[in-house]
Amino acid sequence: MGVLGAPGTASPDAPHMTASSHGKKGRQREESNHRRSLLPHHNDRTDLQGPFPGEVGPAVLLGHVDTRTGPAVLARLRELRPQDLITTTHSDGTHEKFLVQRVEKVAKTSFPTAEVYGATGHAELRIITCGGAFDHQARSYADNVIVYASLQQTGT
Repeated sequence: MGVLGAPGTASPDAPHMTASSHGKKGRQREESNHRRSLLPHHNDRTDLQGPFPGEVGPAVLLGHVDTRTGPAVLARLRELRPQDLITTTHSDGTHEKFLVQRVEKVAKTSFPTAEVYGATGHAELRIITCGGAFDHQARSYADNVIVYASLQQTGT
């Protein structure tokens, strides 16, 4: 999945996030008993954990905020605000609109695993990237930025 920032939701300067699924919605996936790495392998797209967006449960998109050479796929994630819309689009043309409920910055040492990955009775979306202070020696950020959003609409 890829997520790209482009202007235009609640205000002209607010980011509009669009996610694209290149897999077939609802397809079966083999996953090991442990979670895949929280670090995506590419800077220009996100990795998906959990169900596809629009399916029951928390679909979790993980992506980089930046690289050694500049901004990455989720560079503007921290700009999202409650009531902004996120649209996910699948390769079959179906899409969903998610409404941002909240955006949090949390210390990586206090990551809210149960809240991010825990079971839900409806379709939800989480988008996660790095944030906070950058530790140059460890080459890592101290925090994560997490967007929580709920399904508002599906369609083609």
